[in-house]
Amino acid sequence: MFKINVEILQNEVSKIVSAAKRSRLTQSYIFVSASKEKGTVSFSFSGELLSVVKTIETEVSKDLSFATSVLEFQLKVSSLPDEVEISVFSSPKDNVQLKWGSGSGITLLTVKENEIALTSPDTSQSISFPEGKWNYFRLNFATFCALPNSKAAIKEPTCTGINFSKTENGIIVQATNSVKAIKSIEEMDWFDTSITIPCDTFYSITELISSNEIVTVSLDKTGSNIIIESSKVLAISRLIDGKFPDTEKLFCDETAPIIWRADRMELLETTRRVKKLGGQTPVMKVFKKDTKHFAVLKDILIEKIGAVVESEVKEGFSVNPNNLEAALTVLRSEEVLLAFTQKTAPITLLSGDEDDDNRSNLKVMIGQVKQN
Repeated sequence: MFKINVEILQNEVSKIVSAAKRSRLTQSYIFVSASKEKGTVSFSFSGELLSVVKTIETEVSKDLSFATSVLEFQLKVSSLPDEVEISVFSSPKDNVQLKWGSGSGITLLTVKENEIALTSPDTSQSISFPEGKWNYFRLNFATFCALPNSKAAIKEPTCTGINFSKTENGIIVQATNSVKAIKSIEEMDWFDTSITIPCDTFYSITELISSNEIVTVSLDKTGSNIIIESSKVLAISRLIDGKFPDTEKLFCDETAPIIWRADRMELLETTRRVKKLGGQTPVMKVFKKDTKHFAVLKDILIEKIGAVVESEVKEGFSVNPNNLEAALTVLRSEEVLLAFTQKTAPITLLSGDEDDDNRSNLKVMIGQVKQN
């Protein structure tokens, strides 16, 4: 039996359920174990992609272990009243009671499943992500990964993850779904080998570990799994086997034949307006006419934008505003450069701020689409 504040319980269950759904569960249940000796409660799940145990401290008066389905756990815990203390204990018929006040309670139906025993395997090497970096990669790189079962994922399975590789210039981090890509050089420790961590692993771990915690990552001796640890979480994730596609040919720089310079926030606002008005498959066309520069959604919107073509070639471009929004969101500069080699060629976006020393460390690519 254990006692726990309802807000803490709901918060932890919400996070563990969200993480479990991302892990491609092979067994659709969560195992809960309370230890009187340790004064802790742990939540565990095992999936095809990821297995996790998260432990929190609370008041435990008697050892208790049970398994319940993901949906049952989410429904019953979310139905608890606010601002109460919950007592969790076993009841007749092998179910679990969630009690509060003087006699109020909800029955949590359990399932007969074995305990998920998760222990850290033998490892060959460990590194620590700098504070906040795990969340940074999830926020900025995961949206560039291919969705499972998409054409890009079927062709190149590694496109469903974020790739890390060690070079003389630093750690190259990259992601792509074939129509957009992101690449940066990071100053951090890394393994001697290149590995690709599934995008869903980043989403799951971000649910379970706060942004200010140090995340330690280790490779197992087979090189096929990583072990992710923090003060309260132990997780084992499968890596994506295969060589990550060569994205270097997709990018160019500020020496490209065609260069646009734009105010980032103004262009982002216009892009979001086009996205909102454009329906399922919007096409945003950007061009120069006389001395003015415009963004157009055919037959719906025309808007003058704060941009200038800096190159001798004055070619415009056409893009999916969803992809352009993703690229502009990643960059944090006041101005952006949009560089490409020729009509319909992929566009590289990078910082346009002259005093940005890290401008070359982060590049984003989006493909052009057929012009209307």
